[in-house]
Amino acid sequence: MQPRWQRWKWTLLTVALAMTCISALIAHPDAFARMGVFSLKPIFLDLRAVLAAGEGHVRGVDVYEGNPFDPLGRPHVYGPLWLLVGRLGLVTEDAWWVGALLVGAFVAVASFLMAPRTLPMAIGTALLLLCPPMLLGIERANNDLIIFFLLTLGAIGLGRDDRVGTVLAWAALTLAAVLKFYPLVCLGALLMLSGGLRRSGAWIVLGAVVFAAMWYLQRVEIARVLGVTPQPTSVFSYGIRVPGLAWTLLAKERAWLLMAAVPTLTAGAVWLWRARGELAAAIAPAGWRTGAALIGGLAWVFCYLAALNYAYRAVLFFLIWPVLFAENASRAARQLGWLMGIMVWLAWPTFQMAAAAEAANWKTWRVHVLAVLATIMHVVVLIVTVAIAWMLWSWLRRRWQSGALAWKS
Repeated sequence: MQPRWQRWKWTLLTVALAMTCISALIAHPDAFARMGVFSLKPIFLDLRAVLAAGEGHVRGVDVYEGNPFDPLGRPHVYGPLWLLVGRLGLVTEDAWWVGALLVGAFVAVASFLMAPRTLPMAIGTALLLLCPPMLLGIERANNDLIIFFLLTLGAIGLGRDDRVGTVLAWAALTLAAVLKFYPLVCLGALLMLSGGLRRSGAWIVLGAVVFAAMWYLQRVEIARVLGVTPQPTSVFSYGIRVPGLAWTLLAKERAWLLMAAVPTLTAGAVWLWRARGELAAAIAPAGWRTGAALIGGLAWVFCYLAALNYAYRAVLFFLIWPVLFAENASRAARQLGWLMGIMVWLAWPTFQMAAAAEAANWKTWRVHVLAVLATIMHVVVLIVTVAIAWMLWSWLRRRWQSGALAWKS
């Protein structure tokens, strides 16, 4: 058995590499643009919005209309429970140290989930942490990082599969759903619980009831939040509506869009068909890794189908990657993991090309390349989404069948 230091040295190296680069970027914010991130000042702006909302709420400000404590005067666009940060004594000026802790914790947790065992995997994990979508969430200190922690706790609880683990998984997933709504679908991962469908179904229903009760009690505030919640309108976001958005916004480049989409979709469809058997069995009983893959996959697929999303939702991939890069992972699973890695890094050239095209008023050859990159990026997103959905459905179907037998017995 390896000494603990030997076992975790590559994980620690990953944390050190990623944090060194992130610290350098924070010290020189203008460098974020070179990494494919449109930087906003001051740093950790999304976290500042949450802290400002809590501070304003404590001081009697109607934060759903606007907030003088926020650097940009923005209204509160998250659920009412986030306002409790004000009662903890946190104010907007605390964003620098709270954000630093949040970012450091995310890098550490993501690295330990991946647990690289070789130098190439350590470098690869660090590169995934430094891709544009991850850096966007880090630069903003977006509260999706907090949701990531809660979903990780849920996966750990599912991996235990005992009474304490069950309560931990249920509580973490329910709290995540109450805080940011979309994790409600992650309650479906409780189907992993042993004891048959009756037991897992009871926990799912209980979580849904708590969510519904909180929604009802806060319905006025939530309605106001939904009325001001921003949504991306860029072809570089992800969601099922992006193709239609690209078809409208890049109307003059439709030929280029088709030239990029048709061969990429064809290649993706061929790969999915050939890998269907391995992908269907890619999620196997593997403790917390199985739970993490189910939780992250359910959230990712739901967000794709439900609405347009900002790129930092890719933090969910760090819940899926561990099972795809596990030592016993199939070849197709590893290929899917690398495909997801390609997807998150495609944001870099598209960002750079978009900036160049905008500077040229969209009248140069760059816009054609941009159209191709944007199309390929979304096609890769589509392939990844279909593959994850395929894996989830196959696993849940097997779990349902075994659970049905346990229920009948």
